[in-house]
Amino acid sequence: MDIQIKTSGFEELQRLISGISNAEWNTTTLNDLSDIVTTSIINNITNGKDLKGNSVAPLSASTIKRKGNSTPLIDSGNLKNSILKRINGQIPEVYVGGSAAEYATYLQLGTSRMPKREFFGMSDVANVEVDTYLQKRTLEQLFNLK
Repeated sequence: MDIQIKTSGFEELQRLISGISNAEWNTTTLNDLSDIVTTSIINNITNGKDLKGNSVAPLSASTIKRKGNSTPLIDSGNLKNSILKRINGQIPEVYVGGSAAEYATYLQLGTSRMPKREFFGMSDVANVEVDTYLQKRTLEQLFNLK
């Protein structure tokens, strides 16, 4: 089971990008945007942050005792290593692949015994980085700057 993120902002991005005929620009832009989102999600995991930049819910005492530490979102590092990206046509997708997908769902949504820890998605930081990147790339394309 893969978890995928698709946001409404990407549809608008797709419309804007499709209006620019430079295929290299499109491919580079989609890959770079996927990298921004992937890096943001991995940073959220590493730093124990949610999409707004706040700390995720702390671990319970029994979980800390079992794990031997109080670091949320990181046990073996498998989750961080399972954040993947792909370009599906003109849509950039970032997802959790492999064996971490089911565990990621429990972390993201929570369970009856565990609070949600929303690490996966377009964070506020990623949104700002995407906006800045798109402004720069658009100016480069319009004025042929590089």
